[in-house]
Amino acid sequence: MKCPHLIKLINFMCKAQEKMYCPSKFQLKEYCKKASYKKCPFYNLRINKTEIDRMVLTTQC
Repeated sequence: MKCPHLIKLINFMCKAQEKMYCPSKFQLKEYCKKASYKKCPFYNLRINKTEIDRMVLTTQC
């Protein structure tokens, strides 16, 4: 099962973040095209965005 954020245009692109991203060959092999896509840092950033935003706000001076 591939990542739901992976799309095929001319190259493979990731839409997990606000801007489209072209995953590396390593990322495609290790995350995007496998069931282990939930280990992808970009996938996790999207899922945990609220928690990350909260952490950033509390650590700012």
